Parts: sequence; structure tokens; C-alpha cells
Amino acid sequence: MANRLIHALDGSFSLYQTWFDPFIGIRGRYNLYKPLYLTGEADVGGFGVGSEITWQVYAALGCQLTRNIYSEIGYRQLYLDYDTTALIFQGSYRGAQITVGVRF
Repeated sequence: MANRLIHALDGSFSLYQTWFDPFIGIRGRYNLYKPLYLTGEADVGGFGVGSEITWQVYAALGCQLTRNIYSEIGYRQLYLDYDTTALIFQGSYRGAQITVGVRF
């Protein structure tokens, strides 16, 4: 049925869309007491190059488990406004985030 519809509309359909967004941001960390810390970051991008605008903010409480391994529990919000003739997407993702990471 989808093939008939696409053929009838004389068009094409793809489930994939890729683009590039330049961005600029800031990140900070405040050591509470060993091994706990607060961290935050924010960035903004797009500027009409790929998407019209994209931004995100993140704040977390972290724990340095070992010299190279850390864990964080925080909150992130990401907004994206992408609009082309092939795809229109405008939305915001937000929620809790749990991270376990390794620094080299």
C-alpha cells in the first residue's frame, strides 16, 4: 500500500535525515567534598546552518568512584527546531539522566 501511495504521489520517502549543527557551550564543575561534585553545562547551536536552533542544559550531582570512573544523576533538556522541505521537526526532550562514565 505504501509503495502504491508513493508511486501515486510521484515522490520518494526516506526514514533517515542527517544534518550538521555548529554549536557553542559552557561547562562547569564545583567540588563539594571528596568525592562528590556538582556539574552543569549549556549549549546553543544551529544558527540556520543545519537546524534553525538547538539548545540544551544539563545539571547533575556526581561522584568520582575511582580515578577514572565516575557516576552522575541529573536532569537534561534538549530543544531542536529543524525545518526543511524534506522534514519538519520541532520538539523538546527532557528528563532524568543517570550516567556512568570512564575518563581516559
